[in-house]
Amino acid sequence: MKPKYQIFIITLILTGILIAAGCTDDQYKTTPGYDNSGTEDDGTIIIFVTIPPQKEMAEAVGGDYITVKTLVPPGADPHSYEPSPGTLEDISKADAYAIVGSGLETEENWLDRITGLNPDLKIINCSSGVKFIASEAEEDDSGETNTNGHADPHIWLSVSNGKIMTENMKRGFTEIKPELRAEFESGAENYISLLDTLNSEISDKLKERRGEYILVYHPAWRYFAEEYGLKTISIEKDGKEPTPAGIKSVIDQAEKYSIKTVLISPQFSIKSAEVIAEETGSRVMTADPLKEEYIENMRTTAEVFSEA
Repeated sequence: MKPKYQIFIITLILTGILIAAGCTDDQYKTTPGYDNSGTEDDGTIIIFVTIPPQKEMAEAVGGDYITVKTLVPPGADPHSYEPSPGTLEDISKADAYAIVGSGLETEENWLDRITGLNPDLKIINCSSGVKFIASEAEEDDSGETNTNGHADPHIWLSVSNGKIMTENMKRGFTEIKPELRAEFESGAENYISLLDTLNSEISDKLKERRGEYILVYHPAWRYFAEEYGLKTISIEKDGKEPTPAGIKSVIDQAEKYSIKTVLISPQFSIKSAEVIAEETGSRVMTADPLKEEYIENMRTTAEVFSEA
């Protein structure tokens, strides 16, 4: 083979290798859950949170001094989500990880692996000080309430808990950068003031519904409901679709309490909810427990609950 052809072939091979490497990197950057909105050399603190609602809280506290990335992307289920390679690479370089801390399966399954990738990662437990409520509560034929003995992990769906989570972030950020204490305290104070206003608004909107039952597909809304004197009946049990007997039980309860609305969440299947809605002559409405715009979404949720 002539030398000039040898050089040509070698050049083609090297170009192919470089293109393949570039594609691999791009695949990580376009994997769902990968958030490259911040850079690691811009002087900000790199903070990971687990779910989108935490992002607004963190950014309110940290302002321009932090860059926030989310482990579980919008639209994904934090009970079953597995982080992408790109997300794991990012969190291996982060300064802190603000976990919800309430038993979400993604945190339970991945926290040890994440801290193994980044032994210096500061863990901020956002649920510290939260009063947990039992999960999967349901009323049997005798009127007694039974639970499976586990805590309900959806703590952020209480505005009061949102305030506690914000305070925990403030303390965690301050431990990382004590010189920014005043800035973090100011950010937290301003955001908590907004949450206090929100809480008053929702209380006024739902005061006429106190004591009523709300039918939901996914059992995410107990913290929200209990905060405003409501009760929920969930269709899904222990993360599973209901059995025919379970569907019949829910239909019976819906008729017992004159429930005419079924609340669904966009992250979960609605097949059984549609069956129940058809059998009871109910309408289907959507309430999203995982939107990033926390205050706006809680206000929208209150509107949905007021119409349910």
